Amino acid sequence: MNTGVFLRRRTLFLVWAAASDGSSRSRHLAQELGIRELHHVSVLRGAPTWAAPFRYALQGLRTLGLLSRKRPGLVIVQSPPSHAVLFVRLYCRITGAGYVVDAHSDAFQRRVWFKPSWLHDPAVRDALVTLVHVDSFQSLVEARGGRALVLRDPIGSYEWDDYPLKDGFNIAVVNRFAPDEPIEQVLRAAARMPSVRFHVTGDPEKAPPGLLARAPKNVTFTGFLPSRQYYGLLRSSQAVMALTTRDHTFQCGANEALSLEKPVITSAWQTLRDYFPRGAVFVDNSEDGILEGVCEMVSRHEACEGEIRELRRSQRVDWENRVDELAEIVEAGEPAPRRVT
Repeated sequence: MNTGVFLRRRTLFLVWAAASDGSSRSRHLAQELGIRELHHVSVLRGAPTWAAPFRYALQGLRTLGLLSRKRPGLVIVQSPPSHAVLFVRLYCRITGAGYVVDAHSDAFQRRVWFKPSWLHDPAVRDALVTLVHVDSFQSLVEARGGRALVLRDPIGSYEWDDYPLKDGFNIAVVNRFAPDEPIEQVLRAAARMPSVRFHVTGDPEKAPPGLLARAPKNVTFTGFLPSRQYYGLLRSSQAVMALTTRDHTFQCGANEALSLEKPVITSAWQTLRDYFPRGAVFVDNSEDGILEGVCEMVSRHEACEGEIRELRRSQRVDWENRVDELAEIVEAGEPAPRRVT
């Protein structure tokens, strides 16, 4: 895997979010690519929505100050918010540096991140490449005149602390109490299968009112876990559940389970079916569907364990090949050719 170019180009990875709020993808991607400079820029954290323009302006100024001090030759910038890309583009146009956009699913699913087009489309075109999580977003980038590369979360080697669990079948439910997570349905399904224990991650303060009180006895809310404990929970569990009600969303929790060689229960979207052709059980996010999926995982667990180990090996090879493609694009140092219309 060719990652030397990121060291030669003095690469800096930029995330507009507090380190505690940022995606684990940025940390793992920087680590796998050998990038030592990972910076989180965040001001007015927790401010109301109406203050967003002031927050972005302040973060933009801090970004320009950071880049002026560090003088990177290449910036990898996470989007959303896409406004971070605008300030990185400004720095690169002044200094001649290049930039890569690491675009998460939300960058394409909410219009606020790519409108107005006259402001954001040039930033897409000038990027060396935009990294996307799923194939369906590649054409969206190309339609805006940019170059895209599908590079999903790294298949990495994580360090973990012991996380003792009781004997029996334990499922780690990767959860943030986000709007697209069907946690209510998970709890109702759990109540119908008391022999299985469910360990739900995420900050309980973000849970809907009364949710914790309605949980059956075989559900444990772990609270927010530091990384090593979180990976210990996934590693100690018999399976990992990561669900979403949004199509075209790549599940980081499911990918972490894959890295740790743990079978996955996930939502039956085609994007996830394509990525997990084996070692996974797919559900329709309903109470009955989740219950059926858990029953299937319990009955097929041994087979799924073998399948997920095989899948990890093949997906790691594919990921390394895509990193090599990314390195070639960065080495060439030219954005996508302009389309002739």
